[in-house]
Amino acid sequence: MLEALYKSLLPRVKSRPIVSINIDRQYTALELGQLFLKQNFLEKRIDGLKLVSDVSASCSRVIRCAAPSTTSSISDSEPGKTSDAAAKATEKLKKVRMLVVKVAEGDKVLTEVFSKDRTHAQLVQRSEHVVRVLMEQELLTVENRQLIWDASEMNDADIKTELQKALTGVASAMNHADREFFIGKVEQVQLPDMIDRHIQLVTEMCTTIKEDKESAERSE
Repeated sequence: MLEALYKSLLPRVKSRPIVSINIDRQYTALELGQLFLKQNFLEKRIDGLKLVSDVSASCSRVIRCAAPSTTSSISDSEPGKTSDAAAKATEKLKKVRMLVVKVAEGDKVLTEVFSKDRTHAQLVQRSEHVVRVLMEQELLTVENRQLIWDASEMNDADIKTELQKALTGVASAMNHADREFFIGKVEQVQLPDMIDRHIQLVTEMCTTIKEDKESAERSE
């Protein structure tokens, strides 16, 4: 039954335009994804993470595009409809952010993807969108960061590589606490255990710090 529901839901979730995201359908996709992640078969767990990843990516895009799209829709509206358009856009954005909180809730997803007794290289490989949206909304806790990093200390070269690759990919979404934590962890890595991905991660984080600083100076 679960498999039939997954097969019928996945195409509809993926084909849904980002600008017209259906919150109820995304909640259903998230809950189904979390359910599949708890299974013992890797293939089913990957399917589950794909659903959660799609939901996370959709939320991330909606939130990033909210300001310009809202401004455009309001400016194009008739004067009498401006307040209604603004209220609807604000309510939509609120619901999307609540959906992101649901992704983070109870560490259900992160634990299934990164805990030492549940992680797998193919899961870590597909984790970037999930980690990104949690970082963008500053929902990543100290415990979450530690959980993610602990996976990199396992004796598994594939997991190490995929995790460093994922962290490098989300470096631009990190806040100060995220960067401070992961840079500190890389500093603690012994030289014989250091890989190119560690260097790339630190380089990307430092680059985003510089870009953020330059952006702040331009806006002053």
